[in-house]
Amino acid sequence: MTNPTVQSRRSAVLAILLLVVGFCPASLFAQVESADDPMPVRDGRGELIRQLDLDVRLIDDDGKLVPLLGHTIEDVLKLQELARREKASDDDGITLNGSVELSVSVSQEKRYGLLDVTYKVEILQRGDSMDASWIPVPLRLDKAIIDRESIQYDEPDKFFLDKDKDGYVGWIHAKPKTEYTIRLQAKIVIAETGGTRTLDVKLPNLRTTGRVVIPRSGLTIKRFEERSFVEKDESDDQTTIKIDNAGGGVNIGWNERPAVKPLVEVRGTMRVDVHANHVSAEAKLVVRSRGEPIDSFVVYMPQGIELTSLQVPGFQIATSNDPNRKRQEVAVRRIEGATFGAMELTLRAESPELNQAKATRLLQVAGFEVKDADLQLGTIDVAVKGNWSVTWKPDSFVQPEPRVVDADETAVTSRFLYDRQPFSLQVELRRKLPRVRVMAEYIVHVGDTQADLDAKITYETTGIETGTIKLNMAGWTVQEVRLGDTVLDGFKIDDSGILTLPVDSSATTLDIHVLGQQSLTVEGNGIAIQLPRPIDPAQPPSSTLLVLPSESVELTPRVSEMKWLVKAAVPSEIELPSQATTPFFYREELSADTTEPSLFVARKRIRSRTIEASVVTTVGLRDTDLTVEQETTLAIAYGETNQFVVDVPSAVTDSGTLQFTIDGETAPHERIETGEDASPTLTRVNVNLLGERTGNVVIRADYTLAAKDLTSTNTTEIPLLQPAEGDAVTISGNVLNVAAEASRAITLADEGWTRENATGDQPLPHNQLRLRADGSIRSVSVRTSLIERQSNRRTSVSRVWLQTIVSSSDRWERVVFRLVSDEPQLAIQLPASADTNGVGVAINGQEAEFSVDSDLQLLVTQPEALLGRDVALEISYGGNPNASRHSTLQAALPKLQEAERIERVYWEVLLPRNRHLTWSPASVTPELVWSFENLYWGSKGRLNQRELEELLAASPQDVPENMNRYLFSATGVVLAVSYTTVDRFWLMLGFSIIALLTVVPFFYLAPLRQPPAYFAIGLMLTALAVTFPEPAVLFGQAGAIGIVLALLACVLRRVIGTQHSVVLLPRGRIHVAPDSQPSGPAPVFGEGSSRATTATASAHLQVGRAEVES
Repeated sequence: MTNPTVQSRRSAVLAILLLVVGFCPASLFAQVESADDPMPVRDGRGELIRQLDLDVRLIDDDGKLVPLLGHTIEDVLKLQELARREKASDDDGITLNGSVELSVSVSQEKRYGLLDVTYKVEILQRGDSMDASWIPVPLRLDKAIIDRESIQYDEPDKFFLDKDKDGYVGWIHAKPKTEYTIRLQAKIVIAETGGTRTLDVKLPNLRTTGRVVIPRSGLTIKRFEERSFVEKDESDDQTTIKIDNAGGGVNIGWNERPAVKPLVEVRGTMRVDVHANHVSAEAKLVVRSRGEPIDSFVVYMPQGIELTSLQVPGFQIATSNDPNRKRQEVAVRRIEGATFGAMELTLRAESPELNQAKATRLLQVAGFEVKDADLQLGTIDVAVKGNWSVTWKPDSFVQPEPRVVDADETAVTSRFLYDRQPFSLQVELRRKLPRVRVMAEYIVHVGDTQADLDAKITYETTGIETGTIKLNMAGWTVQEVRLGDTVLDGFKIDDSGILTLPVDSSATTLDIHVLGQQSLTVEGNGIAIQLPRPIDPAQPPSSTLLVLPSESVELTPRVSEMKWLVKAAVPSEIELPSQATTPFFYREELSADTTEPSLFVARKRIRSRTIEASVVTTVGLRDTDLTVEQETTLAIAYGETNQFVVDVPSAVTDSGTLQFTIDGETAPHERIETGEDASPTLTRVNVNLLGERTGNVVIRADYTLAAKDLTSTNTTEIPLLQPAEGDAVTISGNVLNVAAEASRAITLADEGWTRENATGDQPLPHNQLRLRADGSIRSVSVRTSLIERQSNRRTSVSRVWLQTIVSSSDRWERVVFRLVSDEPQLAIQLPASADTNGVGVAINGQEAEFSVDSDLQLLVTQPEALLGRDVALEISYGGNPNASRHSTLQAALPKLQEAERIERVYWEVLLPRNRHLTWSPASVTPELVWSFENLYWGSKGRLNQRELEELLAASPQDVPENMNRYLFSATGVVLAVSYTTVDRFWLMLGFSIIALLTVVPFFYLAPLRQPPAYFAIGLMLTALAVTFPEPAVLFGQAGAIGIVLALLACVLRRVIGTQHSVVLLPRGRIHVAPDSQPSGPAPVFGEGSSRATTATASAHLQVGRAEVES
């Protein structure tokens, strides 16, 4: 409960304040604010309150007026306004949004930080009012000292700075939903505790971004609150800390790390190439720090070698010379700064040109040392190119590696390992004298006006590098030079004809190919060709020369005028082109005492080109038109030509159907204008040969003419194309084949042609003519007449061969008719067991047209050209395999319905090895021969497969060889044959049992072992063998097993059987054996003996065990 006295005093103070505010507004508004005056005081409406110089007294709790010393009325009014604003701020619910940008520069010596803070705020909510009002912005910075003069605001008269318990507060006169910027500068103390310096800046709860710059490097950064993201960026002499947090302030610390010397490790892969007067080096260095991160290092180059790779990706390169070390220094700096990881870079260097005149060189190839590195090791490859003998002089830090691995295409001479830097590796080079062997093959093509050279030169060295090769090419124009498969563009040839080739190769074998040409000047009907000669080799080359004159050139060698050439036979490994002229082959026998090249001299004569033409024409006559196919074969000799002239009848030209082709490609032709004296019925055309041609060329001409324009009174005159004869063209012959339709007969009506009545051994049919003529002939006249075909056509068959092939799972039959028939279509009735799906038909080995109906009738179309001629008709088809598994095998002959007679039929059956034919069929005659085959005596066909095919002119076919073949024949018509077969297993089993049962009784029944019994059995077996000889041989061999078993049983009986035979005793022959008597010879009593015994009889009588007396 409040004291009344205190309450009354407060009321009095408030009354005085209201009185002062009411009486002094005008003077407050009239006051002008200077730049040095403090921030003006404003009322609740934002109006300025003028300052009054009044002695302010306030009533205390006792009701007394108490002077307010050291304060003015402005101070009292400020207090009142602040109270009102705080109350209004609490009542209106102000919400701020924005961000803070902070920049701090730290002074390490004075231990403070200069703050540059930018506030960007936006008022999100202030009740329902959108009017401008005074809004407090919490600036915080409670531990900082703000420089008031550095404060920047969009409207300076609408901002003043205040302070509360949490730090500084900036009052702005602002509207809601509007962004405002406040920027100020301040100082803050950098605290230090235990060597760690701390920056603690309090900021409002707005997102804060910024950076702290510390003029030191190598610092360790700490953060004392978790909501800040800190990133450090170091340069040479300062550290920048980037900060990003959600607000509330920045609290970080740092301390300086003690200086630690980094442990640097270097691994290098070096390569030094020594070539002639040039030395190049390449080093791949991997530099790594095991302690502190590093970003730079210094590399010492090899002595006398300077860096050429000044641009290295990711690094800055600077060079300088070290006068003390006499080596170039290369400073390397990593662009991305220091790192703990490996820094990889490649450095390349070269040396100035060396003096080539020196026969001995001493080079130092060690280098690429990294300054102050703790560990340096790696490999160094040295590749020496050229004719040098190498001596290595390494120090104790270098060890040679016994085997070079991973060498590239350029051979590495040696590889060394080093384990520290610097080291020494000297290379002493001594020039080697080369030993070269040269082999050359020269081919010279001699034409009418020039000679073409094709030179293949092989250089063989003893591993010495070849720099340049020189050839004496006097008189030749070099067109192309190849080294292996590579074309050399940098060759040079001087005025004296010396060809210099830049080879630069260490290969032991160099293949050089030179192409050249020279114009031929005929002096006294002779030519002289000088051959190339290699210059430098101590030994003369081993060379050969092949001269190939063109077909139009005739050469006669002048041996007495040649130099260093000896004629020899052309080796068989040289492939000579097909040409009409004679090639010349020579071997060079050069002298080492002279550099004079070889010389070929010959007399030359140019022969004129000749063309010999032969014409083969085929004419097809039909009722309405005729077609002509003409092939002209040209034999072009002694030169080339690209055209050929042909005389074409006007009727052919007017038809518009003429077309020329060469090798299937259309050859264009054009008409040649002739003089007035030319024949009006001929047109001369020029045929393009599709390029320069020599040798044999075939030109084909095709055209079609209407028959009515060429026929008069059954005589047809056929116009023909002929080569245009001249000085260079001759016609060797004309061959003409004329064929009319089968319904017409054709005869010759022209005396200029000679008729040939047959082709080979076959006569020509009535509708064909084959004519021949010498020289050029431009037409042929023939007569045609319609003939009536005979109503009763004839078909005669001379031989038939039916082959039946039986396997364990399949059956196949092939029948061949050798016949002569004028029937265009032959009808054959196939057997009922034939399979129509696999039918094949051929006539004279060529497939023929055929059809098979559902009644197994086969219709075969016979070509018209074969009517009335002797042909071989082959038919093959499958059979029913199930019908072949029985003991009886049926084979039926297909019936040729038009056949008048069949002279002879061959029946052949092929069975598997385990199946045999028991006996020959009764209706056929065996064509068999007996012979041994694998301990087996049997029969086989008298004619084999090839002999039968030749006999019937059948096409050759392969059949299984491992089969039993049986051949039979018949005269006349035999429609079917039945074969009786038996399986080998059942055959041997059955007859072995029969033989066993027959022989065994002879051993056990004594009455059978009498001469009459033997005679009867022998007589019976002989009769059976004579009556059935084939089965007798088969059964005898099959029963051999039974006979062997019977003999074996007899032997076993003799070996393990009893010694006494069991016989029936005659009366009076009884042997009594007492039980106590041991086995042994018993006494024998004859009949009527008077001897008696009083011995008691045994308990049993052994009857039948007495010995039989003889």
